[in-house]
Amino acid sequence: MTQCSYRHITGYILLLVLLDQVIKWVINIYFLESHFNIIPGLLEFHPTFNNKNSYIGSLLYKNYNLTIGFVIHLMIILPAECLIISFYYFLRNKFQKTRLLDIAVVFQISGIICWLIGNFRTNGELDYIYLKPLFVFDLKDIYNNCFVVFWLLFCFKNGIQIKNLKVKEFTSYLKKLFVR
Repeated sequence: MTQCSYRHITGYILLLVLLDQVIKWVINIYFLESHFNIIPGLLEFHPTFNNKNSYIGSLLYKNYNLTIGFVIHLMIILPAECLIISFYYFLRNKFQKTRLLDIAVVFQISGIICWLIGNFRTNGELDYIYLKPLFVFDLKDIYNNCFVVFWLLFCFKNGIQIKNLKVKEFTSYLKKLFVR
């Protein structure tokens, strides 16, 4: 099989979201005050709530005392997510072998669902892995990075065919998709 079925993709997304949420639930109930080294000098278990909606939001607040609200994050992230998913469907229709692309989108959609749950339910994300001295992250952030890796692998593997795609093809696809 060269493409994953949508049923499998949905199942993997639900599994990854459930894994992220169960881990956060356990940490929130039993380990919120715990701190310990995972890899001394590099990684530390350090649960922290990020109520600035994103890493960029945290940096802007920390460095410039500027707060970007959840609504603005949604106005940026949801259209971007729609574009990513539309481009995924476009590429899936153009290529026979899309397993890397399917895996990438599983991670991306899982990450965005986890982000939405964290921001709607708790008014902030529970991050728990501290990459010294840079930032604290969680499984959702790993999902988003996996998306980038698998997307790039797909692009690298199919570079010649992707170069032959025209922007006009994608815009025509979008018009057909949204104007029915």
